[in-house]
This record gives sequence, C-alpha cells and structure tokens, in this order.
Amino acid sequence: MSNASRWASAILAPLIALFAGMGWYLSRSVLFAYAMDAGLASEDVRAMHTTQSYVGMLGLVFAGVIAIALGPSLPLILGAGALSAGLLAVAVLPIDAAPLAFGLAVLGHGMIMPAIYGALARAFDGELESLRNAAFLVVVAALNVGGFASPLLGSSLREVGGTRSVFLSAGAFAAFALVLAAILGVIVLMTRKKEQPESSPARGGPRDKPAPSAGWIRAGVGAGLVVVCAVPWALSAGTAMWLLAPELRYGMREMEASRLDLLNPAVVIALSLLGAVVFVVLHALRSKVPALLVAGLGLAVLGVGAALSAALIDDDARLVTVGAVLVIGAIGEALFMPLLLSRATGDLPLRLETAVAAAWILAIRVIMMLTAFVSDEPSGQRALLWVGALAALVVGVGLAAASFPLRRVFALAEPAR
Repeated sequence: MSNASRWASAILAPLIALFAGMGWYLSRSVLFAYAMDAGLASEDVRAMHTTQSYVGMLGLVFAGVIAIALGPSLPLILGAGALSAGLLAVAVLPIDAAPLAFGLAVLGHGMIMPAIYGALARAFDGELESLRNAAFLVVVAALNVGGFASPLLGSSLREVGGTRSVFLSAGAFAAFALVLAAILGVIVLMTRKKEQPESSPARGGPRDKPAPSAGWIRAGVGAGLVVVCAVPWALSAGTAMWLLAPELRYGMREMEASRLDLLNPAVVIALSLLGAVVFVVLHALRSKVPALLVAGLGLAVLGVGAALSAALIDDDARLVTVGAVLVIGAIGEALFMPLLLSRATGDLPLRLETAVAAAWILAIRVIMMLTAFVSDEPSGQRALLWVGALAALVVGVGLAAASFPLRRVFALAEPAR
C-alpha cells in the first residue's frame, strides 16, 4: 500500500469511527424512550431489539464478504451510507416506518466496524505492527468518545427538540462519517495504481516470499484466536454488563449512576490513547512488544474484574466498590480487544482482514445471545460471570505465554532487511 493511502487510513479511520460512533450511540441513547413515546409495549421493544441484533449480524457477514471481493473501503462506504440514511429516516418519516429505517441503520453499523479494522490492518502490515497496534487503540478510543459524550448530548438535545432531533443529529454525525469514508475510498483507489510491486526497492527492499501456505496459516491462527478469546470476553464483559446494570442504580442517586456510566469509556479512552503513544514510541525505537502479550494480560485483568463483580457487587454495594470494579474491567478491556484484533487481522491473504474482524464481533454477539437463554435471573447470570472470569484468567495467561512462540508464525510476513 502506498504511503498516501496508509496515512490517510491512519487519520481518517479513527475519525470515521468517531462520527459513526457518535451517531450510533446518540440514537441508542433515546431509542427506548422513542419507542415508548410511540406507544410500543416493552415486550415489543425487546422483540425489536432482538430482530435488530440479527440484522446487525447480517451486516457483519456482508462486510466480510464484500471486503474479500473488493477490499474494505466499499463496505465502509456502504455501511456509513446505510447508517446515516437509516438514522435520518427515523428522524423525518412517520413512526410506522421507524423499525425498518432503524434496521437499515443497524445493518450499516454492522458493516462499519469490521471494515475500519480491515482497512487499518491492510494499511499497516509486516514491520509496521507497532503502528497498527497504535491505530487500533486510537480507533477504540474514538469509539468510546461516542459512548462517553452521547448520553449527555442526547439528553440535552431531547430536552430541546425531542427524540426526533436526537436522531437528526445522529444522522448528521453518520453523514460526516460517510463523507470521510468516501474520501478514504477515493484516496485508496487513486493510489492503488501507483503502488510499487512488493519486490520493488521503493518498498524498502526485496521481500522474502513465504510459502503459499504461510498466509493461510496466519489466517487460521488469527481466526482461531478470535474464536477462542470471544468466549471469555463475552461471558465476563457481556455478562457483567447484563448482571450489574440494574443493580448499579439500586439505591443510588441519578447523578451517581450517571457518573458510573461514564467511568468505563473515560478509562478506556485515556488508557487507549496512552497505549497508542507507547506503541508509536516503540516503532520509532525499532523495538517490539508482542501485541498478544499485552492482550493476554488485559484479558486476565478483565477476568479479575469479572470475578470481583461476581463476588462483591450486590444490592448493598457501595459506590466506591462498584467504581473500582468498573475501572479494573475497563483497564482489561482497553488492553485486550484492540491488540488482539490488531494481531489477529494483520498480514492476512486475500483481503481476509475484515472477515476476521467481523468473525470476532459476530462470535461475541452470538455468545451473548446464547447466554440470555441460559438464565435471565441474576443468580444464573452471576454463575455465568464466575465461569467467564475463570475462562478469562486461563485464556489470558495462556495467550500471554504463547505470544512469543506465535511471533514466529506472524513473522513470516515481515520483509527481509
């Protein structure tokens, strides 16, 4: 990939994630209130959420398939277009059209995220692994900016102009993401013809050509990593969210609960940006830290947070206890997910980067949906949380221990000096 398209991806991909995330989280912050104001029963709202979950999964599949055929730029543009069109349609069309319109937005959102990761994985391959790690961390920080700011912004907009004004603003944010995605796609297309062959001296010297099976080995290892790690991630992080969300507000003032809601994204933003700076410095120093080592430690920390959640959080939990548990979980989240995806999607053949990222998100959603069928009771969710905590600790420690041997698998993609 040319330097122009590489740095365009580095700059525009986080901005696309920022604006798309703002649009998505803004709409989600008032969706329940919008549905209830329209006269829908709570059972109908839950059924709508379930249907939209399936639509989002379909968007993930679309993104992976399209990216394999044509690269990640097209699903990124299509996803941003569907997200913006759907949100704007909710704002201006009658209430009867809202489920279909928001379904279009859900489909678009499902396409955007794996395409963003796929674009960055293609841009920073081989010896640019540290920069890829930094780019993934910045994207995660940008997404959490949406999670941090959207509840406050959505509440203010709703008081001024009602829920439709929130959807209109969300659609405008998504439209900005569409414009940036189109710009990125044009840059990649225009510079593709000017790229030097991989054996050209302009690429920094000849590249060792690995055996044809080497790329597929990396793809198999990357897919295996996301599938194995999705189980403890979904059980620990996802189950903790479901189990503790109602209890976080039990006996607490509204201001205290709202502060807790902001705690996770704030910690993830700060730690992700700090990690990005560290990896940029490591690249400048020509020093490398295996991404899977940090990801494994992050998953283990997440397991500790899940175990503390299951052990300490109940109806009588103090605010400081809940806050401490949330901070520990946020630290594990920031260290684990972006670095796992960075390594799993990097240096893959046949434009498989987006497909692997989509497989990660799809696996998490499927597992979280399955856990809902196990038990809706707090006791059942707490039991699942203990299982998730143990799995996260075991898989996290194992991933960290295997990080150095696995470097040999992915080192096959590095150019010869």
